[in-house]
Amino acid sequence: MTYPATLLVHTANLETCEAFGVVDAWNVAAPTYIMVPIRCRFGRARATMSQSDAGAQVDRKTACIVPAETEAHHGRHIIGTEPPYNRKYRITAVDPAMIANRVSHMVLTLEAVGV
Repeated sequence: MTYPATLLVHTANLETCEAFGVVDAWNVAAPTYIMVPIRCRFGRARATMSQSDAGAQVDRKTACIVPAETEAHHGRHIIGTEPPYNRKYRITAVDPAMIANRVSHMVLTLEAVGV
């Protein structure tokens, strides 16, 4: 059983790879990131407690559900296109969700990047 497509209510642009173009004066190639539009579902992951010198704090990360065949990798970026998730995120974890010994969908754990 796969995750129903009707529940993928958000859209985003997923960074799948990078290509290196023209080199500059220091012989360094400028990367061009390849972005692919996808259907997804943003939300909040379960809360976890983190311990620091200031005491225990609740840590809730943003999560994103994508179809099982999506080429999402740790360290790549995803850009939400709809409010309130219309910002750039870095993928910090890619976890497959198993149903009946098959991958139903992927759950991406995200952290906001930039402002």
